[in-house]
Amino acid sequence: MPLPVPQAVFISLALEIFLYGLYSCLFVGSTYLLLFRRKKTKVIIVMTVLNIIMWLMSTGHVTLNFVKLFRGFFWENGFQDSSVLEDDANPVVLSQLIMECIEFIIGDGIVTWRAWVLWNHDRRILYISSTLILGSVVTGIMLFETLASSSKSISIYRDKGTSAWTTSAMILTLSTNAFATILIGYRAWVHRRQIRSLTGVSYHAAQVCGKIDILALLIESGTLYCCTWCAMIFVFVFVNSGVYLMINMLAQLSSIYPTLIITLVCLGSTLDVSIQTFHQSRPSHQVRSLTDMRHSISSPVFSTRVDMSEASVS
Repeated sequence: MPLPVPQAVFISLALEIFLYGLYSCLFVGSTYLLLFRRKKTKVIIVMTVLNIIMWLMSTGHVTLNFVKLFRGFFWENGFQDSSVLEDDANPVVLSQLIMECIEFIIGDGIVTWRAWVLWNHDRRILYISSTLILGSVVTGIMLFETLASSSKSISIYRDKGTSAWTTSAMILTLSTNAFATILIGYRAWVHRRQIRSLTGVSYHAAQVCGKIDILALLIESGTLYCCTWCAMIFVFVFVNSGVYLMINMLAQLSSIYPTLIITLVCLGSTLDVSIQTFHQSRPSHQVRSLTDMRHSISSPVFSTRVDMSEASVS
């Protein structure tokens, strides 16, 4: 039995507030690491600005969601008439849509940037990801225009015209994140295989393995994020009230994941730093054998070489 819309949107607000609290703690930590970093490179400055923008968008989204539901329940009797809670053509929802799009674009951009760094600044990654992100922007604009031009109440979950644009935007965003997650995951798998192929792993190499375990958590969180998008698309297509739970959770998760990446970059717990540390801690003859093996197992589509002098942001 589907969850009634009033209960679904109320639970959705509670979940979003909870995730917003977690995200705010992560934001404070990442901002501290960025602001008190000794060397302020251009990348650090850009990440600081994007980090603040994402938090402001998340703050605005949860605030507007609270205002919308407070007005719907207490001013417009949303408990009795749930249609007032499903009107997506009002200015509050349109403002939330803009904030969500900004969060998705920034988040997709940061995830793409990490994959691009790990794959030796391969431009083909940028071309593919940029195309997917551009497609998301276009579909988002078309959805906004359709809602803004509507002269009556409309629900993006029940109207065929708006649901088509929404589904397309979600699939494109999912594709962008899945593409980046697969690239990062493959890079981590290759490096693990390289380490395991060597005997007599040193203490420093063990430390590298520890850092890769942290990266594995990051990759798993990316996988979880993609699975959340898959669930969102599923419930959206079948017009289930659970979509109200998912959409507001994604508004916060879309900022949590890239902020986690920023935090790991500041802590030096990313794969490019692990590879650099490993090269510095191994004897020269083993490094040469590692390099030869890396060429032998490289992908036919992309080169797996990482230029440490360019990949490091510190």
